[in-house]
Amino acid sequence: MRLRAVLFFAFAAAAACGPSTTDACDGYATVWCNQHYNCSTGADLAALQAKYGATASTCATTYAALNNCSASSVCPVGKSYDTGRAQQCTTEYGQLTCADIQNNTQLSDCDQINYICH
Repeated sequence: MRLRAVLFFAFAAAAACGPSTTDACDGYATVWCNQHYNCSTGADLAALQAKYGATASTCATTYAALNNCSASSVCPVGKSYDTGRAQQCTTEYGQLTCADIQNNTQLSDCDQINYICH
């Protein structure tokens, strides 16, 4: 019983920390690509595919690599990455309409330099 309690608290503490920087960044890449690939057609879709790959899944991998998601920090020197804020950005970005995507709507919660990195 004691071992179970220790494992439970260790798991709970780890879960409370949230995702890693890499996971948060990769999550945003997935949402960004899904939104853009679902909302783009014609020449816009062709341009996305030329830069990021044929599918949203390939895009997510490419987007994450181009944005250094595997780096220990994606923030400028002296700033820390806030995974909670990154998740908030990802959630809000996933709720944008296709009109928002096509109009290049910018969310203040997705400002990496001034909001996610602080």
